Formats: sequence, structure tokens, C-alpha cells
Amino acid sequence: MSELKSYIVDYYGKLKKLLFVVAFFGFIMLPVVQMLSNFFILEEVESFDEKREMVKWDDVQASSLDTLISSYGSYFKDNFGFRDHFISLNNRWKIQQFKVSPHNAVIIGDKGWYFYNAGYSKEDHSGKHKLTESDLNELKNNLRYKKDFIEKQGGKFYLVVFPDKMTIYPQHLPNSMYNSGGTRFDQVLKYFKRTDIDIIDLRAALIDESKKRLVYQKTDSHCNQNGGFRAYREIMNYIKRDFPDLRAYDRKQFDIIQESEQTGDLTTLVGVRNYEDNLRYSYSLKPGLYKGKAQFLEEYQGYDVSYKATFSYLNPTLKQPKLMMLNDSYINYIHQFLGNHFSESHYFWHQNFIESRVNEIQPDIFIQMIVERNLEELVNLDLE
Repeated sequence: MSELKSYIVDYYGKLKKLLFVVAFFGFIMLPVVQMLSNFFILEEVESFDEKREMVKWDDVQASSLDTLISSYGSYFKDNFGFRDHFISLNNRWKIQQFKVSPHNAVIIGDKGWYFYNAGYSKEDHSGKHKLTESDLNELKNNLRYKKDFIEKQGGKFYLVVFPDKMTIYPQHLPNSMYNSGGTRFDQVLKYFKRTDIDIIDLRAALIDESKKRLVYQKTDSHCNQNGGFRAYREIMNYIKRDFPDLRAYDRKQFDIIQESEQTGDLTTLVGVRNYEDNLRYSYSLKPGLYKGKAQFLEEYQGYDVSYKATFSYLNPTLKQPKLMMLNDSYINYIHQFLGNHFSESHYFWHQNFIESRVNEIQPDIFIQMIVERNLEELVNLDLE
């Protein structure tokens, strides 16, 4: 009897080991099975975007054993089953449990705040990255050239610097990023203090607005339309000094809708968009107020990426000046406000000063708008 009991115990012990081995190898083979057959139908991880071209089967090369192994290895890394789900879960764990960012371009703040780290942003807002005297002089010469070019045609030139989210919400940054030495933009303002170049600094206005309502998206590198509206008001009030007939709309003239949704370029970049909430605001002019209509003039398009476009507003019934802007992605939160007030306005998503285009449009007002982190792009004059 004892021998039978011993045999049964030994048998079940071996069976458990066998089942464990089978289960283990079955588990590690699941990604391969899923890649080859798509056996499991799972909800797509929409929030994951690596901002690069993924390796496809057509990229696998079989000219030699070495190239086959290497290229197939790259293909497998980008395409094994459940890949995006594993990465998304791993990133979520790192971010929510340890506040560790899985991507160098994203800084994890507190209370669900994400910040974009590009163009030396982290170093800039930590007081560790400065413009040289040569940089500042070149920047001055660049802006002086544009100002003189515009003014010879009878127009006015303005530089608008849109603040980084780090500038407006520093309280949500990691403690290690405390800045006691100023930023590059502080340098620029000090250097340009004795010049006649008009620089519209939006920082104080947006900091003030942030005390009343949310002005940047927590999960995105951009402002929201609250921030865009306040920026529009500041721009209009500044240029009104030279063009007194311009009148900005007031907030009470809009219907404003707040929506909660899972969006954001930063949470998309690190693959956790589906786990973080974001607030969006939409502004619609009330009936009876003049509203310009955005158009896409074919001659002003031709960008390398599909999401970029030049918005144009043609309002021939208005006897107001013409506006031309060079800008970046922040224009998406401003052009729909500015476009209501000018007889003609064009918003070009680049910083290149194209003299032939300026000559063609003949703007009364020329604005170059750039986000704070990209200021160094203006050090060198980029003419076409």
C-alpha cells in the first residue's frame, strides 16, 4: 500500500512538472502564435504611437543568412503578438507606480500632468541651458532683417513667443527641475530691451488665466482653446496699438463646451492614452457675430506631413488690415479666433521667411509665432 501511495505521489509530482513545462512553453509561444494567426481577438491599443516607421515583412532580407537573421529579428521585435499591449501595460506600470517616463521626450509630473521635453526644454527650465552672446546677436540680426523687410513695404513686424507648458504649470514638474537662473526667453527679453523689435510675451497673461481655468491640456504638449483664446486676446490688444480699429471678441460672445476624453500627444507617445483623462474645450461664436471661414488655398499647401496645413481666411467684406503669420502647431488653437478680424489672413506652419510670398501677400501685419522651446530655431535666418 505504501509503495502504491509513493508511486501515486511520484506520478503526480512528475505530471505537475510536465504541465508546468508545457504551460510555460505554451505561454512564451503565445506571441508567436498570435503574430502568425491572430488567434486572439483583442481590443486594439489605440494609444500607442512610437513616431517612427515600423519594420514590415517586405523589409526582411534573405540575401544571406546573416542579413536574414538580422532583418527578421528587427521584424519580430516590431510585430510579435501582443507587443503593443505588453508595452502599454509596462509603460503604465512605470508611470503610475514609479513616475518614471519610458520616453526621453516625455516628463512625468504629478496629478496626471505630462510635459514635453524637446529643444533642451528640461535643461532650459532647470536653468542649465543658455544662449551664447553670439546666438543672441544672430537672433537680433535675424529679426532685424525681417522687420526692415516688412516695414519697407509699409507693414509691421511682431514676434510672438508662446510659453511652454512648463512655464505656466511649474508646480506640477518634478522637484529636481527647480529653476533659479532664468530661461533662454528671459535672456532674449533682456538682450532686446533696448531695441525697437516688438516681442509679444504671453507668459504673464497665460499664468493669470491658469488661475481661473485650465489653459493647457494635461496629457498633451499644447494649450487648449482656453489658452488659445487668451493668447488671441493678448495678440489683438498688443497690435491694436498700431491698428486701433481692431476689436477682439470677448469670452461672453462664445458658447463654450467642455469635454472629457482620452486624448493627448504625450500619453499617445508613451502608450498610456487609454488610461489618462484629458479635458478639451470648444468655442463657438454666438449667432449674429461675424465669423470668418477657414480655407485651404492650394498654392499655400505642399507640406511633408498630412496634419500640417496653411489656413487662410478671406473676408472681403471687412475693411481691416491683412495678416500673415509664420507659426507652429499652436496655431491650431488660435487661428479660428484671429481669422474673424482681418480682410485676409494666412497662417503658415513653418518658420521660413519666404520673401516672394511676403511680396505676393503684402501683409499689413506680419507675425512670427514660435513656442518657447523652439526659440533657437530663430538664431539662424532661414530665407527662401
